[in-house]
Amino acid sequence: MASLRLELAQAAGPPPGAPESVRAIDIKKQGANVIRRIQRSDGTCVDETIDAYTGRRLDQKPAACAKF
Repeated sequence: MASLRLELAQAAGPPPGAPESVRAIDIKKQGANVIRRIQRSDGTCVDETIDAYTGRRLDQKPAACAKF
């Protein structure tokens, strides 16, 4: 019975508010910014533009799931 509960909990997915898992595909520097291409746990990819000095994310847009 315990294994059935574990299987049901795993099938339900992560609990609400759980951090989303991401995988970095590629990173490049562009002036004072860093562009990071990541793949989310749902399989979609985005390019994040990050200020290299502050670490603040400036922009995020959909991208192909391939290296630059």
